[in-house]
Amino acid sequence: MKKKAKVYSFLNQKGGVGKTITTISLAGAAAMNKKKTLVIDMDQQGNSSIGLGINNPDGTIYEALTKGEIEVYEYDKYIHLLPADDRLGQLEIELSKEPLGRENRLKKLIDAEFRSDYDFIFIDSPPSVNIYSVNSLIASDAVILPLQATLFAVKGLSSITDIITQIKESNFNPDLVLKGILFVMHDERPIVSRDIAAQVKEMVGNKILNTFIRSAKLVEEAVMSGRHIFDYEAALWDEDDTKNHKRRKQNNVTIDYMNLYNELFLDDQKNRDEEDVPLTDLGTRFKAYLGQNN
Repeated sequence: MKKKAKVYSFLNQKGGVGKTITTISLAGAAAMNKKKTLVIDMDQQGNSSIGLGINNPDGTIYEALTKGEIEVYEYDKYIHLLPADDRLGQLEIELSKEPLGRENRLKKLIDAEFRSDYDFIFIDSPPSVNIYSVNSLIASDAVILPLQATLFAVKGLSSITDIITQIKESNFNPDLVLKGILFVMHDERPIVSRDIAAQVKEMVGNKILNTFIRSAKLVEEAVMSGRHIFDYEAALWDEDDTKNHKRRKQNNVTIDYMNLYNELFLDDQKNRDEEDVPLTDLGTRFKAYLGQNN
């Protein structure tokens, strides 16, 4: 029986909130569970590509979407990558000339070429609402919103929930669901972080994921090495065993991302796809919250 991958977009209008790290780390957690994942980089900065060790790709998502020239890179046997670089910036100009069908380019590509070959497809969307993020959302079954517990990061949520609502109501993707809001790079010691996390949770109910991703230097080190956090940590263990005979101790962030994988894909819990708070209400609540805190 052929697989039919679930497609997830990772999106936030603000950059630097852990969107790319979450995309790569969940692919790593899936690999640890022997699940095959395609990572699609839809950000012309190419951060997911760099984080998986691809710095100067010959073929990218741009050629796949415009010319049908598909070059998939193998990180390992469980993680494959459709990379991006600054060539993707040309796509918006080219698509602006097309009156019809420009929003569905990525969905058509995924359905025709990839959905039956993987367990998961993770799309790293750009930190803005544009033709790339719209393509990502229309191609997806669900969206995950990484978020830092800061007022500036929360500010982008209202516009994102608005665009998700518009995509659902316009019938571009009526079955799209908000899988969850994920707190990343979280430090619960500052009072303001605890307060913002508590207030957002009060607004969105069970759409806040139970797993909080803690901050760790390991994340940036892994990105610089071109490996996901699980592979990078294993390499550190091997080095420590050789040099210092240290006892292996798992980093908080690898524990957190494996817990997140289990929560999203394995746990028998209340179905988050059944929205207890409608998306239209979420947008209104975020706007009201921001108005109170300006």
